[in-house]
Amino acid sequence: MLRFCLIGVGRAGLVHAGNIQRRVEGAQLTALCDPSAEALERAGAGLGVDRRFTDHREAVRDPDVDAVVIAAPVFLHSEIACEAAAQGKHILLEKPMALTVAECEGINEAADRAGVTLQLGFMRRFDAAFLEAKEALDSGKLGRVMLIKSTGRGPGLPPAWIYDISKSNGPLARRQRYRTRLCRGGELQVRRCTGEASRFLRQRRGELALRRRHARPDRWGLSG
Repeated sequence: MLRFCLIGVGRAGLVHAGNIQRRVEGAQLTALCDPSAEALERAGAGLGVDRRFTDHREAVRDPDVDAVVIAAPVFLHSEIACEAAAQGKHILLEKPMALTVAECEGINEAADRAGVTLQLGFMRRFDAAFLEAKEALDSGKLGRVMLIKSTGRGPGLPPAWIYDISKSNGPLARRQRYRTRLCRGGELQVRRCTGEASRFLRQRRGELALRRRHARPDRWGLSG
């Protein structure tokens, strides 16, 4: 039985918790970690998990934990993942992996050094619709692909820290990572990446107004 600690009990973290408890054979959710005592208590009660930590450093040192799911904000990924690896914990790390290439390389090195398994949470790689799209792109049956348009939406407004570029690389970069990785598969070469984000705002009379945010081309260093 592989004993997991979930680090970060927000929306994504709770999805992982439910999967561990109901869908993953040989896995057990034994501990939770979050700096918010209120969120931790609420999640613990809902999941039936009594072992709780507000400090991830204590959580990764717990001898009753074999692996961690890291669903904390991305600016904390490097620190938490490297500490978990140093304590011999296997790691499922939510995307994006980290803020910089250097941080990503540091996480890889920490996992290699400790001999632990590191898996990124790119679930779209296993999604039937995305696999079908990638197969079509790789096969060449679409001819020369000149433009790909992809749309999506989240279940709610993101937390405030996402709008701080130093902590998240921005909301558009976070939302479009699936599509960008898909497009960069096979023989496709991405020359320019642009994006637009919209937020619906309730006005006085109940109608919906649309606020748009545009990203500069080449914002994420994909220009040729």
